[in-house]
Amino acid sequence: MSLRVRLLDPFELPGPSDQLLKSGLVISAVESGVDSERPSIPFRIRHDTSWLKLEPAEGVLPAELNAIADPRGLSPGFYSERLSIEIAGTVQTAVVALTVGPLLQASGLSNSLQLPAGRPFTHRFTILSSSTPIDLKLESQSPWLKVSPESGRTPQEVQASITFH
Repeated sequence: MSLRVRLLDPFELPGPSDQLLKSGLVISAVESGVDSERPSIPFRIRHDTSWLKLEPAEGVLPAELNAIADPRGLSPGFYSERLSIEIAGTVQTAVVALTVGPLLQASGLSNSLQLPAGRPFTHRFTILSSSTPIDLKLESQSPWLKVSPESGRTPQEVQASITFH
């Protein structure tokens, strides 16, 4: 038996804050790739961080818990916490993450782009900060992708050029 653990709303803040973030944490047992039909499977969750509170921390599956992230005193950055979940005589793990911004956002990008086969393609977009301006350094790891400018400060318009070889 394995677990499916899903945070309903991601914990993301545009910058340091005293605002508590609330979400649901859904936990269900999975057997052979599908949700288990067995009712009332007991569980207990443990973790070692002060920024995360789960209510209740024990009960029966399937369950939806209240997950509360408290970012007070945290510097900007990415925080993750490994949850130890005791279930059916085993301990399984899952990770819950918190991002304290500023967060970078891209405006002018879509989920998919249609590229003309064999011809160069250029697309412009803007990189924004969710709070204060951020200095950027952009670098391509692929010889077929060039970005310009290679450095700047948000909000920054960027041109990406793709050349097929």
